[in-house]
Amino acid sequence: MGMHMEIVIAGGTGFIGNRLAKLLLKSGARVTVLSRTEIKLNDELLQYVKWSPGSKEEKDWSWCIDGAHAVVNLSGAPISGKRWSRKQKDEILGSRLKATRAIAGAIKKASNPPKILVSGSAVGYYGNCGEKELTESSPCGKGFLADVCRRWETEAHAASEAGTRVCIVRTGIVLGREGGIIRQTEMMLRYFISARFGSGKQWMSWIHADDEARAIKFLIDSQGCSGAYNLTSPNPITNLEFSEKLSKYTGRKGMLRPPAMLLRAAAGEMAEEMIFASQRALPRRLEKAGYRFTYPSIDNALKEIFG
Repeated sequence: MGMHMEIVIAGGTGFIGNRLAKLLLKSGARVTVLSRTEIKLNDELLQYVKWSPGSKEEKDWSWCIDGAHAVVNLSGAPISGKRWSRKQKDEILGSRLKATRAIAGAIKKASNPPKILVSGSAVGYYGNCGEKELTESSPCGKGFLADVCRRWETEAHAASEAGTRVCIVRTGIVLGREGGIIRQTEMMLRYFISARFGSGKQWMSWIHADDEARAIKFLIDSQGCSGAYNLTSPNPITNLEFSEKLSKYTGRKGMLRPPAMLLRAAAGEMAEEMIFASQRALPRRLEKAGYRFTYPSIDNALKEIFG
């Protein structure tokens, strides 16, 4: 084994995966990205391996898991962006279960299994919880997303049978320039549409994309860490506060408020569980483990993004 720590990222071409790959490469790791498309690179430290879990034309990719130090699983079809038809819901759940099952399977078969698996989940795990402060020991909620998260986490925990340390990252709304909610709300503000939804009282658990990547690296490096972690800033905000801050930092006023009825009609169940659901999650276990946030407050975060 070379001097470089080998780290495999599934879902490494996405918004978070990209940030993480850059951070790990900068710290001197060798990164293998499991990707649905074949990307040929002439790079000592970064390689792409094609995988298509659960499909007929699957070629063997599990060799890159054997002997790796860590595996990060961020795989799964996007949750927002399309109305949740039956087909879309099957895709959201199925893509996550297949990928995670395939990774846990490869870890269990490996003759030299990775030391750690960091596997994705979301604060959607807790369901709609109003004002309640949520820590990692709060129960799983009701609804489609909560169910997806619960089943997704269960698949990941199977890897612990190989003696691999498993950390589950329950991620909040990720804020970063190049994707996610910032991209979407910027478009809305361009047309003077406010990012305030409904009463605006619902809580948003958010995290800056840099903290998301750094927290995942922190969990890889911290041998004493396992189990579930809320990857959310210690200072969640209400949707109303978020829309006001966004106007302040973008310099654009959202004059038109999208009527709740219209959002419900357009987005259906997705609106209930994503736009109107309230999650006030706190990163208790992450902070206890010693992680320090670079962007603990929404002002720090938006200043960096729009500054």
